Amino acid sequence: LLYVPLHSLWCATRLDEARRRAPVLHRALLVWLLSLTVLFCTNLGQHATTGELWPRLHEAGGAVQGLWNACQLNALRRHLSYPSVDERLGVAAAALASAVVVCAPLLRPHLHEPICGAV
Repeated sequence: LLYVPLHSLWCATRLDEARRRAPVLHRALLVWLLSLTVLFCTNLGQHATTGELWPRLHEAGGAVQGLWNACQLNALRRHLSYPSVDERLGVAAAALASAVVVCAPLLRPHLHEPICGAV
């Protein structure tokens, strides 16, 4: 079941031309694929066990994946000369927002739903 995300991640690491031509976009793709793999793992954990931990991790993983998807779209727009935020600023914003999505619910569990819902 994990073959699809892991194989995609492995193939993306071997894209040398993309790494040279659009390094920020390539990094955003790798992080997005990594978050997809984590999302698959949390989905498996959610069905294998009971409790609130796995569903919360799955929701947070989906939110993180959405953030990095937005980062990729921004980098693609920038690469195609459309108006967009600077690529490095987009990566920094996605990284900071991902840290907030993952860490805030651990520190303040009552913030989990509002944060994932906002993303």
